[in-house]
Amino acid sequence: MASITKRPKHPKPGQSVRWYAQINIGRHPDTGKTRFVSKTFAREKDATEWATKLEGQRNEGLYRPTMTKVDLATYLRDTWLPSYRTQVRSTYNLEKTLGKWIFTPRPDTPFLGRIALRKLSVHDFDKLYAALLAQGMQARGITYLHGLLRRALKSAMTKGELPRNPTDGVTLPKPDVRAEIVDEYDEEPGEVQYLGREQAVRFLAAAKADRFSALWHVLLDGGLRPGEAFALQWRHIDWDRSRVQVRATLTRQGVQKKKDGGVGWKLTKPKTKSSLGDVPLSPTTMQELRRWKKQQATERLQLGPEWQDHDFVFTTEFGTPLGNNMGRVWERVLAAVDGGKGDLGTWGPVPEKPKSGPTPRRTFTPRFSMYVLRHTCATLALIDGVALLQVSRRLRHKNISITARFYAHVQAEHTTEAAESFDRLAAAAR
Repeated sequence: MASITKRPKHPKPGQSVRWYAQINIGRHPDTGKTRFVSKTFAREKDATEWATKLEGQRNEGLYRPTMTKVDLATYLRDTWLPSYRTQVRSTYNLEKTLGKWIFTPRPDTPFLGRIALRKLSVHDFDKLYAALLAQGMQARGITYLHGLLRRALKSAMTKGELPRNPTDGVTLPKPDVRAEIVDEYDEEPGEVQYLGREQAVRFLAAAKADRFSALWHVLLDGGLRPGEAFALQWRHIDWDRSRVQVRATLTRQGVQKKKDGGVGWKLTKPKTKSSLGDVPLSPTTMQELRRWKKQQATERLQLGPEWQDHDFVFTTEFGTPLGNNMGRVWERVLAAVDGGKGDLGTWGPVPEKPKSGPTPRRTFTPRFSMYVLRHTCATLALIDGVALLQVSRRLRHKNISITARFYAHVQAEHTTEAAESFDRLAAAAR
């Protein structure tokens, strides 16, 4: 029988009174512990009606207790995603989005991932979307994230794990159609960042001294997304036609880690069919791939039976694929390219030399992510006069309008070059 009590039992004059209802819903099937469900109301009548309804559902076997202790991130990762993967072609894009904004705490952004599922409110989502908008995220990107969360929590509600969908009633920002990128998978919202020609030359010079020189050449020359490059296997290299075959993306989101018995990674098909394709590479990049293939073979022989052969082109010293472990490598390479100039990142103060031991390395925070190489590939090609259609095909965009909107900044540079060209023409006519 339900327990309904007044709180406080003896209220002081003018003090508000609340009614606390609690019912026994039976023992937990795994632990055997008695479980209770409780709720507080402003009126005794509401508390009684709620308790009576819940007891009826309990007696008829229709009531399932909410996932009281499961937080949002755990529910999405362990319950919803495994089920949703069986219904769609690829979950790469949504796992990347959830991994960035829900699974991982970020500065100046409300971390909803740690909030218990049943405690989520519409205000939590309003605060998150307002923070993302303030950080410059476009309305389309926020709407996309909201759609994922709404779909997942609707599933929880349908299966009886939530009494309501906390995303109902959320206030979404009004989209600016003229400023939006129409394909979220292709690029992340925001201003395009790219290396200038002089910076790109410095990057290639420094890359040649790095173990992953071939990888940096493929990313900058072919404009591949990092996940696509990490997924390349040697059977995807067409040596006769000098091109690579993009067939998959490597991801580590939603995958059982190696320490827990999994492999820690998986290959997924890109979200759009246009992302699948063959990308021609320059003779220089093909030569780098040949050199790297010989180096990898040497490393395989030296490591012996400990080498893990998955046929990936770009691997660690143990044969395993690249991924999250490339953050520090990218930081190291970009620091070498910057060389103290400060145009590619921010340097920390010069550390003091200790009384004993080596001097600590000066910290460096990159200004660009690895994705900048893809943007640099497209931008420099357009500035060099390569047709927009050819660049769009090289990037494997779904349509040319995506490329035109995303790289509109090149038009301003071409306008300046046109003016300079006229000056040269006028000078020659004198």
